Amino acid sequence: MGNLTHGDVKTGMIYGFFKDVQNLQDRFGTNHVIFCFDYGKGIRKEMFPDYKVKRHKKERSPEEELVEEAFHLQIDRLREKYLPYIGYKNIFYQWGYEGDDIVASITQDLPDEDEAIMVTADEDLFQLIKPNVTFYNPNKQKMYTIQSFKKEYGIEADQWWKVKALGGCKTDEVPSVAKGVGEGTAIKYIRGALPKHYKAYHDIRTPLAIANRKRNIPLVKLPLSNVNRFVLQTDTLTDKKWNKFCDRLGFKSMRNKAVKRKKRNLGVVND
Repeated sequence: MGNLTHGDVKTGMIYGFFKDVQNLQDRFGTNHVIFCFDYGKGIRKEMFPDYKVKRHKKERSPEEELVEEAFHLQIDRLREKYLPYIGYKNIFYQWGYEGDDIVASITQDLPDEDEAIMVTADEDLFQLIKPNVTFYNPNKQKMYTIQSFKKEYGIEADQWWKVKALGGCKTDEVPSVAKGVGEGTAIKYIRGALPKHYKAYHDIRTPLAIANRKRNIPLVKLPLSNVNRFVLQTDTLTDKKWNKFCDRLGFKSMRNKAVKRKKRNLGVVND
């Protein structure tokens, strides 16, 4: 919805965002949503300059730069203005930290009697799955519980960061500990299924690989140290606020569609 505007204000990202939020609230039968944002210059980038380096150095045309600027402006308005106005109270971010860290902090503190669904396509968050926290990939429409994760990967979910520390993370440009050691090899090693006579087994155990693993751990293990702890609040959503917001931005098709279900499970949306 990139070309959508209301007057001279770009609104396409915000419209698409709330369409997704509405669909997720309806799918999971709840309006208790926690929004977790990246914010500020990342600490991991300071720790390892090559972290996400290609993503930040990507060349853009002047038109693409304008689209990118409009996108980030809408994110700022969403975080600072629109979500609070509508009545969402759990909007969390911390300077230098990623949304992943915020999600990790929240799920670690989640009471056993509550249930959370992490809504994200970022598989780094596999490591946060536990009995009352599931993972939902909206792109693949696939859900992972602690049982289904172990069935597919053959390891416990809380071991996933060890896989990333050994095999690296292509999307974040975290290198593996040694050439030829990827996700599959790392899983086998952690399971104790990588034969000791294989070259990869010995490559993983060299002093250089051990040093690389130590470097990778804070880049891939969630949360990063010194992340805040976040206190969840009760939302104050009303039809009146929602419809006023829709009128303000010209979202006529969304009017009168605020979800009212009140189950306790929480959807944790990572941006």
